[in-house]
Amino acid sequence: MRFTILLLTICILQQGFSQAELSDMSKNYILRNVNIIPINKDTILKNQMVIITGNKITLITDDNDKAFQPVDRYSFIDCKDKFLMPGLADMHAHFPEYNELKNYLTLNLLAGVTSIRSMRGDETHLNIKKDKNLPQLNLYLSSPPITKTLTIDKKTADSIVTVSKENGFVFLKVLSIKDSLSFTNLAAACKTHSFPFCGHGLSNISMPLLLKSGYNSIEHLTGYAENLNKGDTYVDKLIKLTTKHKVYNCATEDYFELGYNMQSITDLKKRNGLKYIADTTIVKWDKEITEDQTKIGDSKLKEQRETYIKMRGIKNKILVSLVKNNAQLLIGADAGSNYSIPGFALLEEMKHHSNAGLTNYQVLCAATINAAKYMNQSKKWGTVEINKEANLILLNANPLIDLNNLNSVEGVFINSEHKTVKELESGLK
Repeated sequence: MRFTILLLTICILQQGFSQAELSDMSKNYILRNVNIIPINKDTILKNQMVIITGNKITLITDDNDKAFQPVDRYSFIDCKDKFLMPGLADMHAHFPEYNELKNYLTLNLLAGVTSIRSMRGDETHLNIKKDKNLPQLNLYLSSPPITKTLTIDKKTADSIVTVSKENGFVFLKVLSIKDSLSFTNLAAACKTHSFPFCGHGLSNISMPLLLKSGYNSIEHLTGYAENLNKGDTYVDKLIKLTTKHKVYNCATEDYFELGYNMQSITDLKKRNGLKYIADTTIVKWDKEITEDQTKIGDSKLKEQRETYIKMRGIKNKILVSLVKNNAQLLIGADAGSNYSIPGFALLEEMKHHSNAGLTNYQVLCAATINAAKYMNQSKKWGTVEINKEANLILLNANPLIDLNNLNSVEGVFINSEHKTVKELESGLK
């Protein structure tokens, strides 16, 4: 009886798709015996059957029926002892030169990253989604960044936002701003056109004004520690304003970890994803790091590291306080430094959050469902649920137990495609 119901369900599902779609078996999957990390709850749904039709999860049910047989137009994947969870989202990324994009995007998929927020836009980025020779991830593109070199009156602000929106960018990134009037004009234009804007904490704009302006994310935790001289009570007030106005934070601590030379070359060689980097590149990185540290000198290097350790302690305290006050976090690697591997650097960033005191579940939420909510995409992806997009990764171990288990990606589902690690590796240059 159970088999009949499941078979009928699949037949009904098939009726909603054209014959051309159904003739491509790569778009339809039945995952057997899989353990689901749904993310909408801190739990594991064990031994499940998941049916993916096209780009949608169309059925999730207990997988106890030993008689279930292959169904026409559906490929079966035996997922015994494997874990299915939403794809990861890198919410602070910078694209390389166009000729390096294929490797860059492929590395992200190999690391389980299926969504990327580009934080320094360029007109050429609009072509990425159109280029069928490139892996197709969920990409959220910023317009070219705003800097303090530009005076922004009301007319200029309206023009910036209008053109950015018409061109197909989805938000505005602010690196710096000339003055408070420029900021106020920009905020008003973004509100008028319902166009998100975000970026750095701004040294010439008060944090209360920034948090109340419609700014929807702050990068690098800037603005909080800088106000510590006003006392813990004031910083607590800022954190409460962050929650009230639904401002997200993206810490990018791994960027600073590398920038302050906190790891020896021996430790750097243990980082994720290095097996995909050419030996000649690693030799070049080692040379540059050694030369840089020699130029700084042992005394200054020690002082630099001590400065960072103090700053990291403050940021960790702020990070935990944000979570305790129900403010939302995003995870972003800000990859690009030596030994910061696209995609794989996101796991390094996630481990920094864990070391700060967040639970593995909280970290995984920041890298999945929080990103979907932030992008107003939570009805589409970010959790493993029926009718959500099949934006998923299949792992060989459970990351709720150990975040390092995110290194065990076996396959990725994105945009109606299922790619195994071996298939993705074959696409690297």
